[in-house]
Amino acid sequence: MKNQMEKFKIADFHQDTLNPILVKILNRPELNHAEGRANQIPMEGLKKLDLIFSSVYRRIGDDMKGVAEEGSREKQEPIKNDLVKMMDYYRDTDDFKIIEKPEDLKLKNINKANVVLHLEGGDIITDPDVVDELYTRGLRSIQPLYSHDNQIGGGASGETRPPRMPAKRSPIRAITASARLAVPRSSKGLSDTTAKPELGSE
Repeated sequence: MKNQMEKFKIADFHQDTLNPILVKILNRPELNHAEGRANQIPMEGLKKLDLIFSSVYRRIGDDMKGVAEEGSREKQEPIKNDLVKMMDYYRDTDDFKIIEKPEDLKLKNINKANVVLHLEGGDIITDPDVVDELYTRGLRSIQPLYSHDNQIGGGASGETRPPRMPAKRSPIRAITASARLAVPRSSKGLSDTTAKPELGSE
């Protein structure tokens, strides 16, 4: 088909795709710093790539970083709501196709960017139920720690320490379980990796 754009067999594993329009999506003028960091691949370029890991992230202040270790669902709810708005935007706009399973890449995709939704920082993951909700919304990649400490463990600029949550309610267990659902059993190496017990939980 003439209107089907040729895709390059290449993936971009980190795109802050929504930076140029983050203020508009969230209606938060205080996040206008993202516009200054909007030097991303243009949309027409993104549509030529085979796959993009597109970030679900908004900057937080020192006040929120300070309470991240508490793992309070109530305190994290405003941030979570903003991130959900970002995920909804990816789904609702005509520019993106959210990749939720390997088979999605095999479907014909006309003039859309293939994106895997990637959460930067797991502050909002206050219990395994949050992982289930994010998975249902299409999220398939999670970076549990960013620069600061949170309820899961120590960040790069914080104090390195072991995971804080009891193993039985650790979100890492839920992340692992979700990964099993997303990875086909024919991909032996990946499925073997995700099937291993996490954090000494067994």
